[in-house]
Amino acid sequence: MRFFVAIWLVLSLVLSVAAAQSKPLSNDDVIQMVSMGISDDVIIKKIRSVSTTNFDTSVAGLKVLKAAKVSNAVLSAMINPTRASADKQVARGSNPALRTVASVSGHIFGIDGNGNIKPARFAHVYLLYGWSGEPKAPGAKDDDSHHAYWAFLDKQNAEMDENLAEKDFSCRGGLLVFAKAVSHALEWTNENGRPKEFMSVDTDEEGSFKITGVPAGYYFLVARGRAGPNDAVWTLDHILAKRGTDVSVKLSSPEKSCLAVPE
Repeated sequence: MRFFVAIWLVLSLVLSVAAAQSKPLSNDDVIQMVSMGISDDVIIKKIRSVSTTNFDTSVAGLKVLKAAKVSNAVLSAMINPTRASADKQVARGSNPALRTVASVSGHIFGIDGNGNIKPARFAHVYLLYGWSGEPKAPGAKDDDSHHAYWAFLDKQNAEMDENLAEKDFSCRGGLLVFAKAVSHALEWTNENGRPKEFMSVDTDEEGSFKITGVPAGYYFLVARGRAGPNDAVWTLDHILAKRGTDVSVKLSSPEKSCLAVPE
């Protein structure tokens, strides 16, 4: 009897260890490692060594991670955890100047309470570069450093913190946060000589747009305009512009929407 009890205990221990090892790495795991003072390179190696991850890298998820002092380098690894396998391949045509450009097109609209589609006519669309998604050449500088998207995100977090401190919870105050973050990202790209990291265009009267000459990489899209009676902001992340392709997107749910103020 004792023999079978011992076998059962050993099996239970093995199964529990296996379950722990197979548990996907999450945002909480990364935050815990950061709080323990573990260096970025060790955290990134951990992220790229596990078989599965369950990261929330939405805008809301990234805000929580930034508030927990997770660095941009770690955030990039969380967004693209499979890059390590790509790095093992032979880097071909890794010079950004030689990459074939892509295009990003789409349609932006809102849906009112009656189910009617309200196109975002003549809205402003901004495409912000986040990271390359490309394998690095041996010895090349890491391309996943600070870029236009991170400048936008840093300013957005700062403005949200300021609104919170001033107890400004107004709808229009929330819209202004996006406007200031976009303006800051544009200033950052100009100051750093990276015009291709911030591209913009206006939609037509049907809410359609197309941005051409987009270098390959991952992007974040922000749109500001009016849909029906509302001023609104739409966002979309994880847009992968592959070489020589046209990426089509559809934004139907504004992240922030306020009743327009009569002029």
